[in-house]
Amino acid sequence: MTHSCSEEYVKGVKDKGDLSNMELHGSWTVSVGDQDQCVHLWKHAGGYRAIDASNSVIATDNVS
Repeated sequence: MTHSCSEEYVKGVKDKGDLSNMELHGSWTVSVGDQDQCVHLWKHAGGYRAIDASNSVIATDNVS
């Protein structure tokens, strides 16, 4: 099931920093196992370096 606010989610993620190398390919909510979470599948252009750079930006996010 794709969640209904994917455009807002993608904009929020992209506003965190330089994540221009990422493209969202799918989002799902979990209905078995660890529920109440979403899984997002991202495509990174640029190989593992791009993944490392994206992870670095996301890791420094201050969740309020």
